[in-house]
Amino acid sequence: MPPPPLCLTLWTSNMTDLSIQAATSKLDIICVTESFLQQDIPKYFMSLPDNRFLRFVRPEPCPGSAARRVCVVSSSVLSSIIEGELSFFSAGLAFVHTREVFVIPMSQFTALKVFDTNSSTAVVMLVVKYKKTFLPLIPWDLQNSSSCVAFGFWPKSLVHRKFYSKILPIWRQNGALSMTDCCLTEKENLSREEQRLYMRLEAFHRSSVSTSQTEKQLLHFAAADPDFGSFMHHFGLSSAGASYVRAAELPVLLHEPSVKDLSPQVTSKDKIIIAIITGLPGSYKRDLCSSLVSTNRDRDRWTVLQLTADEHGRLCTWVLQQYLSDMVQRQSWSRTSKPNAKPPRLILLTPGFTDIVSVVNAVFKHPDVHVASHCVIGAITACVNPKVVYMEHRLTFPRFLEQCTPGFVSVVVFTGPKKAPHQPLRELILAVNPGVSIIMSECGKILRNEDVELILSGNKFGDPAMVRLRHTTCPTWADGSFVVGSLFPHIVEIRISFYLPLEKPLFIVNCKRLKSSLTNAPYHGNIYNIWGQLKFSDSDTVVQVNYNTLEDSLNLVSKQPGPSPSGNFQLLDDSGDHFFLVFTGCDLKDSSLKTWLRGTAKQKPQKKSLRTKGSLTEKEFRNIHTKRHLEPLPPGYFYNGMGYVSLSGEKSEHHPLMDTFIDEYFAALDEEVCKHNAKVDQVENKNIFER
Repeated sequence: MPPPPLCLTLWTSNMTDLSIQAATSKLDIICVTESFLQQDIPKYFMSLPDNRFLRFVRPEPCPGSAARRVCVVSSSVLSSIIEGELSFFSAGLAFVHTREVFVIPMSQFTALKVFDTNSSTAVVMLVVKYKKTFLPLIPWDLQNSSSCVAFGFWPKSLVHRKFYSKILPIWRQNGALSMTDCCLTEKENLSREEQRLYMRLEAFHRSSVSTSQTEKQLLHFAAADPDFGSFMHHFGLSSAGASYVRAAELPVLLHEPSVKDLSPQVTSKDKIIIAIITGLPGSYKRDLCSSLVSTNRDRDRWTVLQLTADEHGRLCTWVLQQYLSDMVQRQSWSRTSKPNAKPPRLILLTPGFTDIVSVVNAVFKHPDVHVASHCVIGAITACVNPKVVYMEHRLTFPRFLEQCTPGFVSVVVFTGPKKAPHQPLRELILAVNPGVSIIMSECGKILRNEDVELILSGNKFGDPAMVRLRHTTCPTWADGSFVVGSLFPHIVEIRISFYLPLEKPLFIVNCKRLKSSLTNAPYHGNIYNIWGQLKFSDSDTVVQVNYNTLEDSLNLVSKQPGPSPSGNFQLLDDSGDHFFLVFTGCDLKDSSLKTWLRGTAKQKPQKKSLRTKGSLTEKEFRNIHTKRHLEPLPPGYFYNGMGYVSLSGEKSEHHPLMDTFIDEYFAALDEEVCKHNAKVDQVENKNIFER
């Protein structure tokens, strides 16, 4: 006679005892017998195809049990989340549902895991692994190759509290857990299968408490289908457009574990970590860089690279790529001679109005694949000075918000004065990039170690959340087809080199005049920022200068001669025998900037013109009279105490020889003018733009 099919019969009458007995029809020997405590479990009878059967009778009660609503699921593709009552016993547990019931004795446990985030909104998951010989006694839809089931407790529920307070202590006291692995784990310690089970339980719980009908449906699908999450990740990635995806980032975008690359790996000591700092002119990004280097001077090998834009405002990509090639080559030589040397770190200061995407592509799209594999972007920081953000009213400078692009920029540093209005800009930046970290740093001074670690992080740019956000907000960035667009208004940076010292008073006066010369739209000829290094005629010290027109702030910092301490701080813009200034403004012309710069240098004396009697002033006339009114009088004149009187009766208040005195005065002046003009002719007219 063939074995009977698998069937399930529900008996609604309550019984006084409950036991599980498994026997065979051929042998009258009980194979498994376990006793449990529960008063509300009805009687069931299950016959199996091999003529084994389960018979339930109720045992004597013992303290420590609790039956409450929970849900159960397994990794089987046929498994759907079932909600029922879970009963704990001193010797095992039982799950009761309207269509099935199963009991797992403690003797069949092989492992026990509890995942609890201690959150009032997250599900608590209990994973029970049992022996493979017990698999036929598990409901068919929960059977799986890993021999485990997962139970989900609602957070802070009664069954959750009872399990911790009564069940686990009893299981430990009676020694039943001596052969099992009962441990409380964090999420990263769960296997991939267990993480998938937890995601389904969490989605099921959220669908029950969600108020949005659309969200309920999505969460219901996620709980019912274990691959629904993977489908949504793939669907979201493909919806970003037919764009290029870097192979190393594809597993991250699909929320899958990374696949080991078969190509030769580059060790961490061979990699150059690049920290990119961007910001508008006047944002104190150079001061921030100096503060970072001085704080970490003894810990790492530092190189600071200050880039400039071309005449069209675009980044000089070839300069950056050539510098990276040289740096990688020097690093390979250094590794040969000093194998234990620390890896170098590069701080890259971008031009004021360069889009951050073009800077990142310049690193990743290096023509030499070997160099690109040695360069890693650690983190990107944007410096914001609220006083230099607006061109006029609430019109921000171009590329300001692009420098806070989500997925690229992870830190925003407010570098303005303490009293600067930060809140409006803070709300604007958070609206563009909600996940950005904001740091307050007056004039670029960093004091907290936490802020330094955040800015100089070595892996923030490669964070999975940043990678996904980068691809969804800017999907075409990786293939180089992302169009930055032109600057409007057209702002350029022009670098002027010169070789002679400047006059400090003239330079300060000319800088202060720039703010009053600013015009409204279309802003032609406006100079917004000047920075560089020069020397004044009253000192032999090289001065680093930074002037911002909108803020009307002039910073003059003396540069210390010789190499910096420990030789770690290197600035690419350090000049040799010449000085330079970088002007930032709208539609600037090289000729007009040179004219402005000539006005700050030592001026050649102007020639003086000869004097004429018509140019004699009353003051000069009185001075001549006062000086020579006691000169001897000519014959026929005398002084009567009131004035000069001639024998013919003519009277005058001035000396009779006054015209002669004036002629002599002009003759002396003309002689001095001739000497001055002769000296001027001998002075060489030096051009500050020539050696």
